[in-house]
Amino acid sequence: MTVQAKSQIEKTAVNGKAVHVPDKDEIRAEWAAMREGFHQLLADIPRAAWRRKSKSTRWNIAELCAHIAHDVEGVPMFVDHARRGKDLFNLPLFISNPVNWLITKVMGRKATPESLARKYDEDYEKALTVLDTIEAAEWQCGANFFGEGYWTIAFIFRQSPRHFQEHAAQVRESL
Repeated sequence: MTVQAKSQIEKTAVNGKAVHVPDKDEIRAEWAAMREGFHQLLADIPRAAWRRKSKSTRWNIAELCAHIAHDVEGVPMFVDHARRGKDLFNLPLFISNPVNWLITKVMGRKATPESLARKYDEDYEKALTVLDTIEAAEWQCGANFFGEGYWTIAFIFRQSPRHFQEHAAQVRESL
């Protein structure tokens, strides 16, 4: 049976209702590809382009890379909040978007490709350690995040690779 087929049929009961249980090996593979992609992205950025303005965002390339890395750093905290059903930074978007923009500007200010690569790898390992602790019944636990709606633990682990792809494309178009 393929990993995909296994993840499609693996179910558990939560409150008497069958729910999908994501396959941790499948998530690990997505995350491994994301990590490799992040390191390749950093390697592909010429030094002269590191502070270049993005073509499609208000950030520069360094800030976009810091934003990508910060997402991985947040996963353990996101999972903790989702497990407890405790909303996180659930402010209206007209407040949370400018705050996110400012935080990213500050994070990118001193960031280098080397510092981001080291930090990313440390945070990546921490996130995968949290992945190992997820029980079948917890995948559907969640909370409201960033004014964007309800995120389950399953969504959190699948969101990071999508988030990376979105912002990596913005970096690449700006090179």
